[in-house]
Amino acid sequence: MKMNGSRRTSWILATGMLAAMMLTANEAVVVARADKEQLYLAYNVWYEHRGMIYSANYKKGDFVPAGTAVKRITRTSDHVRFKDSASGRKYYIHFVQRHHPGRQYQTIYNRLLTTKNFDALTAGFSEEDLGAIRDGTIRVGMAKAAVLVSQGYPPESKTPALSSRVWKYWRSRFDTFDVYFDDDGFVSKIVD
Repeated sequence: MKMNGSRRTSWILATGMLAAMMLTANEAVVVARADKEQLYLAYNVWYEHRGMIYSANYKKGDFVPAGTAVKRITRTSDHVRFKDSASGRKYYIHFVQRHHPGRQYQTIYNRLLTTKNFDALTAGFSEEDLGAIRDGTIRVGMAKAAVLVSQGYPPESKTPALSSRVWKYWRSRFDTFDVYFDDDGFVSKIVD
């Protein structure tokens, strides 16, 4: 597929940002241990009730926006607890191993937190992608890196690699949807 200059520039930025997000995941763990810098959510996370979030990140209920400053982070082998720095609201992410075969909870933790605030996390994204992220949605034409910030990582049980052309997400335990990407890494369609 041939890309025009604007689309090619967006693709290069999105690809670079996706690589940077994956490479800097371990940085967040180091920072969290050192407790020297502010940490932020790297993507939108949904909760159904009382701040309970499943590691599959079901798209049900309300969401805590990407770029939210968090504090008082605690971890065990199957969950992460954190507090929204601004509101004081507490959240609890439960790690469900069957959704992440071959992964440890540490991977979820590494992906969840970043040292980048919303502006740094989304630098170079189009205005349309920024709007979709703020709304917690996906749109046709959205870059893969922007989908990650908007929806989080797709559970590995159905999407074993981010290089896949189709990512499967869950709205609830029994309701899924697929996000299809073109050869250039942009959303081509969303199928319920």
